[in-house]
Amino acid sequence: SFFGMGGNSLSLGGTTDGNTSYLQDGVLNYNLLTKTANLQPTPEGVTAVNVQANGASARYDEPGVVNVVTKGGSNAFHGQAYEYIQNDAFDAKGYFDTQKSQQRYNQFGASVGGPILKNKLQFFFAYDGLRQHSMSTDLELIPTQTMFAGKFGSTVINDPTTGKPFQDNTIPDGRISSFAKGVLAYYPTSNGSYAYGANYYSMQGGKNNYDGYLGRLDYNLRSNDTMYGAYETT
Repeated sequence: SFFGMGGNSLSLGGTTDGNTSYLQDGVLNYNLLTKTANLQPTPEGVTAVNVQANGASARYDEPGVVNVVTKGGSNAFHGQAYEYIQNDAFDAKGYFDTQKSQQRYNQFGASVGGPILKNKLQFFFAYDGLRQHSMSTDLELIPTQTMFAGKFGSTVINDPTTGKPFQDNTIPDGRISSFAKGVLAYYPTSNGSYAYGANYYSMQGGKNNYDGYLGRLDYNLRSNDTMYGAYETT
């Protein structure tokens, strides 16, 4: 999780993370540092996914194996395009929201394959893209302006130098260090009571964009022998 790769790992057959081997077209496909899946081809560029949960043969380096097989070209032209959309125009406002949370999620792509030399050389190309710009509700408990002034209501605040409560249960302004005042200046102001233990509401957002490409050439040497070359980036 430190490297942000937790979503690329699987635990198979009761094993722990790091005990699964990932292959693509039979070639090792994992990050050596985190032992998680490395390249993840677009779904439209995959023709099969083979999973062995346990009991893998000695040719593999782990008991669990995931082997992704990519698509190749053929003697006929084939293509397709798709898009998956999420948008707040179709959503209701959340219970604690003062405004509707922004949701922009567009996952789209296309693929095409066909012959270059019939029965000899075929090509395949796939593209996958994501554009995600979303915002969500964040509820927090933060110090109030009264607390910033050293007043904590019924909570007893003891003077660390005497061990006795401060007079009127209030920390004198002169006992609040300039460093603490400097830090408190960066705190937002409480803006209401939204739920138990939450007095601050805000909208937090982020972006997640990527583009993935897969190109492949297949060459038929003879009836029982073929070779291919592929280039992929995600």
